[in-house]
Amino acid sequence: MNQFMKTLHQLVTENRKMWIKEVVYGYRISNKDLWKYYGYQSPNEMKNDLE
Repeated sequence: MNQFMKTLHQLVTENRKMWIKEVVYGYRISNKDLWKYYGYQSPNEMKNDLE
C-alpha cells in the first residue's frame, strides 16, 4: 500500500507539472496568484517546476 501511495503521489506531481507548463507556456496565462490555484506552497515552488 505504501508503494501505491508513493506512485500515486509521483503521478499527481508530474501531472501538475505538465498542467502548469501548459497553462503558462501554451496558453500564456500569467497570474500572480496562479501558484495558489494549482496548490503550490510558494511562487518559488512553481518556478522550480517550470524549469
